[in-house]
Amino acid sequence: MFQGFANWILESVIGFERVDNLQVFADLYNESHNILDWNLVKEYLASQPTLLCACILFAFIILASTAALGAFCICYALGTCSAKRYLVTHNYPPSIRWFMALLMTFLGLYIIMAACSLSMIWAASTLGSRFSSELEHPQINHNFNGSETDRHVVINLDSVLIDENAPESTESNETLQLLRFKDIRELGYEFKPLETDSSFSWQAVTLWILASIYSFASLAIGILVAMGSFPYLKNVHPSNRSAISNYTGQWVIHSAVGLAVISPIAFFISGIFLVYTHIYEMICPLIQTLTQNHNMENYINMHFSSFDSYNLGPFLNDLLVERMENNDAICHTFVMPIEKLWAGAFIAALVSIPLVVVLLLLSKYFLKMNTKFYWSQQETYSTIPDSKKVNPLPIVEPVFRPKY
Repeated sequence: MFQGFANWILESVIGFERVDNLQVFADLYNESHNILDWNLVKEYLASQPTLLCACILFAFIILASTAALGAFCICYALGTCSAKRYLVTHNYPPSIRWFMALLMTFLGLYIIMAACSLSMIWAASTLGSRFSSELEHPQINHNFNGSETDRHVVINLDSVLIDENAPESTESNETLQLLRFKDIRELGYEFKPLETDSSFSWQAVTLWILASIYSFASLAIGILVAMGSFPYLKNVHPSNRSAISNYTGQWVIHSAVGLAVISPIAFFISGIFLVYTHIYEMICPLIQTLTQNHNMENYINMHFSSFDSYNLGPFLNDLLVERMENNDAICHTFVMPIEKLWAGAFIAALVSIPLVVVLLLLSKYFLKMNTKFYWSQQETYSTIPDSKKVNPLPIVEPVFRPKY
């Protein structure tokens, strides 16, 4: 599901603009060997306006969520929202209609966030398996030490140039020629990941931490809401709730604040990996094809006398078309776990925003009513204590009765 969402965002919503000068991006990558190199990212965003708009939208969401978190923390610190934390009702037993509506809303959001957490953990656990032995090929010597005059074949991205004045093949052994062509095919399909083993890379560490935080938050929030809902469903009045219910309400508030804190961070990380996967989908097939072309070119020029130039050209042209599709498929498979991770982080962060509001509303049903802000009926309508009463004036009878 999350892979489909990531593909829909990358291909349908953002898309890939046509890039004419691919060699510029290849040179920028070869200088740093880092997909998130600033010069490469800057040049790439300039060629992809839709991706740039998506980055601006991510920045706006991060700023808005951070501002909302700051406003809530200020209000909480100043105590302006303290008197509104408790559910005040004069009906007993209280109506559960709104509580059940909030609980169903929470359940739907909670299931989505829990699914995102599980998907992120599963995808993070498969990062290291991408570097499997299936991608390894036999080592074939392709170190060409000749001069430029000895280079009779040049393999470009979209064409193959063969020197017309090159000497004819002198190899008569057909078995050896077939082995040479087999080596060319092996070099043409050799795939070398653009990065090292990810089990200790910054990608794996960052995504594992984010997946662990959301997984722990999902587990803790589910337990807290279940513990707080039980007393309320037993029709316990807010003034009669237990200390456990009160502590549950407080921890629900803390969990909501924690989700509000982690959401901007998750948006930021998912935005970075969105840019990463978008660049990877373009730069990986390009670098693989250029590397394969270079290796095949060196190998052919090393053993040029073993090849028949009449058959070499069509063979390389057919191989060029096949490798383009193959490199696209392998690079897409290689970046799929990261696509699942940024999609899961984005959806989890997006769901966290309404979930924070629902948790704050649910906490009102869990907290015990505090007499610091509300007075009980007995305190409001009690009689005046005897010590505070004023003694009544004595009735003085007149000494002389009036005469009528």
